[in-house]
Amino acid sequence: MGKSFIKDINLIIMDIENCDYICGVRYVIFFISRILYSCKLRGFNILSNNFSNYKLLVNFHNDDANVFSDYEEFNLHCPSTEEKLYNLISANKDQSFLHTSHPAEFYELLLTSKEKKTLGQVYTPNEIITKMLDQIFTIKAIDKTTRILDPSCGGGYFLIELFKRIKKQFSGQITDKYIIENMIYGIDIDDFSIFLSKVGLLFMSNLNHVNFNIFNMDFLIDSINMDKFDIIVGNPPYVGHKNSSTTYKKTLYENYPDVFYDKADISYCFFRKSNDLLAHDGIISFITSRYFMEALYADRLRKFLKKSFSIVCLQDYGGNKVFKDAMVSPAVVTLSNIVRNKNDLLFVKYNEHWHTSETFNYNQDKLSNSGWIILRSEEEQLFKRIESISNSYVKDLCTIKQGIITGLDKAFIVNDEIIEKYNIESYLLKKWIKNSNIR
Repeated sequence: MGKSFIKDINLIIMDIENCDYICGVRYVIFFISRILYSCKLRGFNILSNNFSNYKLLVNFHNDDANVFSDYEEFNLHCPSTEEKLYNLISANKDQSFLHTSHPAEFYELLLTSKEKKTLGQVYTPNEIITKMLDQIFTIKAIDKTTRILDPSCGGGYFLIELFKRIKKQFSGQITDKYIIENMIYGIDIDDFSIFLSKVGLLFMSNLNHVNFNIFNMDFLIDSINMDKFDIIVGNPPYVGHKNSSTTYKKTLYENYPDVFYDKADISYCFFRKSNDLLAHDGIISFITSRYFMEALYADRLRKFLKKSFSIVCLQDYGGNKVFKDAMVSPAVVTLSNIVRNKNDLLFVKYNEHWHTSETFNYNQDKLSNSGWIILRSEEEQLFKRIESISNSYVKDLCTIKQGIITGLDKAFIVNDEIIEKYNIESYLLKKWIKNSNIR
């Protein structure tokens, strides 16, 4: 996508008065979506008019899909900003990215890594989504009654790709409207993410009014009155215990005691809740932090996965960075609740360039609740030989503990601005290193 175009949009956002950056970004994306949607309906030649004539030709209230009127809360009604945006889009109307991109892509590019972290939003690369759906559609045959859920749909990347695949597979047999209203479902806790998902599907389908099954709710604690799903796929949020309120954690402890306790990650609960909503022959495929395979407080999750599912495939990115602006090292876990041959666990280990470095089958029964160490048979035998003749362990030589625990980071971690503002004495300050500082 054009870097200069994004840079120019960013400058427009910075000029908006009386709103923070995220609020400005959402307003701008809302208005850009309206303009591009009118182009989908009427053609991009409509942008040849000046802004005043454009507004006369396009009556938003008549041309709008109901999704825009439903999300009027994001509209700041700033005429000067809207004219600047219109003129910028008009000047770039022949650029291919305006014809092929959907709003979530603009949103992702406009948010800095800081804003993404604040919002807890990490977007899955299309290459990963493609690999995940390729595998799912190979394992699970779908028909017109298939129901697919993304429980943390974000900008709608999975939903849009699912729509495109289903439409291609059933070309001419079912309508776009049928696919959206009967086959794909989404949930997200963030209202603007719901807007992005709905608008993204409108852009792909060229529909106007449609009844979406995309809901603004908390997947983990809200009551979900839906039938079972054949496929549940997505990228659950990785939220550590420090970033959750005491009240919210208490609710999760009560609802998901078989996977969530102490310093467990919220993403573990997505596996548990998804299992409750899965059809009898369903498939779950999540891209999640790989640390659940070894983490101390993931032992209950490991036990639950091994007990409740046939693990079809585990793709380990082995510490390699996959997500832009995120330090999380991921793994893709694909699960079936149909009991299969336990040797069917396919383990895939990627190297730093995402090319497969190892692929082999592994017996699921050999997975230990204390931690998943997955090795080829010859490596496993060597490991056991070394262990059998060893007379000491690392734990006998040293103690490995967690780093500094403040109890409340914002009370103890300061930056230069705070140091200067409160004139904090230098002898009280110590250098602070986080995982994200390590390269």
